[in-house]
Amino acid sequence: MQPVAGIPALRVRPAGSFIQGPLPTGCALCEAGAKLVLFVTGVCHYKCFYCPISEEKRMSRFAWANERKLDLSDEASALAALADEVRSLGAKGTGITGGDPLYDPERTVKMIRFLKAEFGPKHHVHLYTQIPFDIKWLAAMQEAGLDELRFHPPDETWPEPDKWPPYTRLWLKAKEMEDAGLWDVGFEIPCIPGSQEQMSALVSWLERHRFRFINLNEMEFSETNYEAMLSRGYRIKDTETSRAMDSEEVAREVMRRHQGAKIAIHFCSSPFKDRVQLRQRLSRQAERRAKPYEVATEDGTLVRGVIECPDPAEMMEEIAAAFEVGPDMMEARGGKVLIAPWLLEQFAEEVPFPAYFSERYPTATELEVERIPLNEAAENAPVPAASGTVERELVELHKLGRPGQ
Repeated sequence: MQPVAGIPALRVRPAGSFIQGPLPTGCALCEAGAKLVLFVTGVCHYKCFYCPISEEKRMSRFAWANERKLDLSDEASALAALADEVRSLGAKGTGITGGDPLYDPERTVKMIRFLKAEFGPKHHVHLYTQIPFDIKWLAAMQEAGLDELRFHPPDETWPEPDKWPPYTRLWLKAKEMEDAGLWDVGFEIPCIPGSQEQMSALVSWLERHRFRFINLNEMEFSETNYEAMLSRGYRIKDTETSRAMDSEEVAREVMRRHQGAKIAIHFCSSPFKDRVQLRQRLSRQAERRAKPYEVATEDGTLVRGVIECPDPAEMMEEIAAAFEVGPDMMEARGGKVLIAPWLLEQFAEEVPFPAYFSERYPTATELEVERIPLNEAAENAPVPAASGTVERELVELHKLGRPGQ
């Protein structure tokens, strides 16, 4: 990593991120795409204007493992689905987020305990929380196996943390537990343009109390926060991303003021979350979830051939007889034959039904990125609204949540 001009302590990281000090363990695993995102609950009494989570998740009492919705009415089924999602990713850890996980501490502790029991002590679990909660849950989470606790303090607490004892009582107790070797404790806040004084005051307080790290997230626009962001005068930085103008500059100023600080300070850019974290995670899933008839791409997507027809079983018999396609190279599913794209390309024009290549994400939702018609029937068939470009579908995945939100 190269130093940043004018701030020697800073080192450049991928996709516009930079850091001084060591990278937290949870961040390193996220960067590798090796962290599952466990959304425990959407409930949160704060209405932060910058919150990017989707309408589907906002204030929801459901849980999600990556993009898979968990049926909590059947606990055994929900935990089995969570475990399956961890395995499909080959996850080395889990990031627990919300809403706020401490709005449902019983569920949160139960899931931490399950992950540790199912995948062993080396499965790294970190958790984000913002609300003041009963201090007893610190011990409960630690005993369940939580490795890393990240506080997300409301921006009104930043200038003078000591005036907010409901928060600092928790923070300092968690720090005592860190000093006893029980876990790692850090902080994570958005880089609100114009807030460098408040942020700097918080960093000074954290350094004074010997906290290990603070992550500064680039503030970004989403479908659910853009009206609130625009009404406060914030603007989108460029046409390629959703990041807010001047958010990065605030991080640079704070880090310039705290050069050589003992607390690690990490600026995580919006492009980094999509171009590195998310894409790495998708690539891991694509490699593991690819069926014999699918091709994993460098973008972390899967390509398959599709034939839409009234009787998929009969169509498969005809294809097997006429073109000697083995059963492992195709599958009947919901009015479609899914088939190896390199085979379908050879005879697609002879098929009387729509035949096309379908590129999708390797997620539980199987979100389609793009389809390429292979015959006239497919060219004349309507294309679902969900289909589009890779970047468009990244926006859809963004709504579902990523580590750090």
